[in-house]
Amino acid sequence: MSAEKFVKIVKKVLHVGTGWSLYSVWSWVYDNPLWLAIIGWFGVVQGSIILTLGAMLNNFIFLVMYQKNESDWLGVNGFEQLKQDGDKWAQKVQSHKNVLIRLVLWVPAQFFRLLVWAVRKNNLLAFFALSIHADSFITTAFLRGKVGGKLTSKDYAVFLASTAFSCAYWSLRNGAVLILLKGGWEVSKQLLN
Repeated sequence: MSAEKFVKIVKKVLHVGTGWSLYSVWSWVYDNPLWLAIIGWFGVVQGSIILTLGAMLNNFIFLVMYQKNESDWLGVNGFEQLKQDGDKWAQKVQSHKNVLIRLVLWVPAQFFRLLVWAVRKNNLLAFFALSIHADSFITTAFLRGKVGGKLTSKDYAVFLASTAFSCAYWSLRNGAVLILLKGGWEVSKQLLN
């Protein structure tokens, strides 16, 4: 491999890695502490409505910016390669020499393998897997299969359906987490008294 090709690959990996890292941090903050705080304050139903509207606006802005910028920081153009080679990472984890790495990365590797299987199977399974694992921005961007160009009515339908499904999932998940946290708090108060 030439030095020029190597530098090009490293730049692409850094570009995609930086984009995913920044977006993942923002998504984690929105989906976890912020979601829990809002549904804890406003209640699950009213809080979920507020958060769904916020997620819709947030993800739509990201989608439009992503399409207009035409910079593939998500790696959408490599999606087909992921479908073909996605299992290789999970296999490398399972056959790694270090037992600690095999143990720590076993669950993420299996989840990744399930995600790749769903994406390979068909777009409907990919829709549900990406909507749960990520959000409507990621789901729409990947199911579109290309960066740039005008969003179509199909893209808008995927976006809206993914927003509804994803936000329903996060509301149920975080509602259950909130119930467990409140129950744990009550038990700990009783134990300390």
